[in-house]
Amino acid sequence: MFSFAGVCSREDVYKRAQDFARQIIFDLAIKGFDGCLRRITAVEFYLHIPRLFEDGVCAGGATHQQREQLNRETFYIHTRRKNQGKELEKSFAAPNRAGMDITCGDNRKIFGGILIRELDENDGPSLALRSIIRGNKGLVPIPRESDLNVWNKHEKEILCSIDSSNIWSGGPVRLVPRKIGGKLWCGPRQNIQGTVLAKEMLQFSNRPKNKAFVLAEEFYK
Repeated sequence: MFSFAGVCSREDVYKRAQDFARQIIFDLAIKGFDGCLRRITAVEFYLHIPRLFEDGVCAGGATHQQREQLNRETFYIHTRRKNQGKELEKSFAAPNRAGMDITCGDNRKIFGGILIRELDENDGPSLALRSIIRGNKGLVPIPRESDLNVWNKHEKEILCSIDSSNIWSGGPVRLVPRKIGGKLWCGPRQNIQGTVLAKEMLQFSNRPKNKAFVLAEEFYK
């Protein structure tokens, strides 16, 4: 079960993150709306745990603290605004800035999201979500001003059906068993410079993506 409920120390946070990442990357795949299976090859963890691991926007961190991140084992599709748990009308981020988490909160005070950073070693959360929605066409780079940088009506309906759905059985987009061997690497999360916990090694991958990456089992001894 992907949840950080009951963690008592930072060491416990790191251990769970490592265990969850290993399961997601090496034991599971994601089935896209087109029916194709894609490997999740990198994830990043975003958590706000009061008095223990405060990485929420309220503390100068990078975790959105959206209401959806209080859930566990659901999909959370990023919206335009960080509402810190308050109800707002859905407004999904543009296709070239969008992303999707696997939630890992506890329904009360822990906000948690496991960002799907990569599918099939194509780096970028927006690429990952676009390929889930649009298939291989989603991997094509799109200019900011392109018509393709707007979700059409049908795609918005798909996004709404995925958002907050169960990761195992919520619909056509879900996680499925698919065992693949390999070693787990860890490194810093991307594009969060200036946030309070930016240096935490909470990106996990099936390979060393750059010189900052080390074997997770050696770093988290």
